[in-house]
Amino acid sequence: GFDGPRMAYSLRHGELAFFSHSRWIDAPARMLAPLLVHALSRNGGFRAVVAATGAARADFRLDTHLLRLAQDFTARPSRMRIDLRIQLTNMVSGEVIATHTFSASEPAPEATPYGGVRAADRILRRLLPRIAKFCTIAAHSQRAGKNGDARASPRL
Repeated sequence: GFDGPRMAYSLRHGELAFFSHSRWIDAPARMLAPLLVHALSRNGGFRAVVAATGAARADFRLDTHLLRLAQDFTARPSRMRIDLRIQLTNMVSGEVIATHTFSASEPAPEATPYGGVRAADRILRRLLPRIAKFCTIAAHSQRAGKNGDARASPRL
């Protein structure tokens, strides 16, 4: 339900519905990809970061799965909720080196779809640097482990 451009909301716990006249400009997963590339590039922890459509050979691959992106009207004020699971894979060994689910919510400044969009923007400003840091620590910990150093778990 989160792979298309429909905007989800909840009026009751455990139930999702979709706004009939409001849509994202593209599927949220496709809109998220360039933001992740930018955040990982700005983080400085990787020599280069390219989108999945790039033809470059990569040491690591980041897979993401949007578990939830919905405005919750059971709370007052309404809140946008994002749950995003990420998985970092070593492309040489095929080993999954880190998996984490990032969750956050933010009050919407108004009880409208646009209020939810504004809240989602604020959530992503907080989450993207945390995701980039998590990936950097995981990748560097794995490299250190390959060189005989103690292997550390990523911490947020």
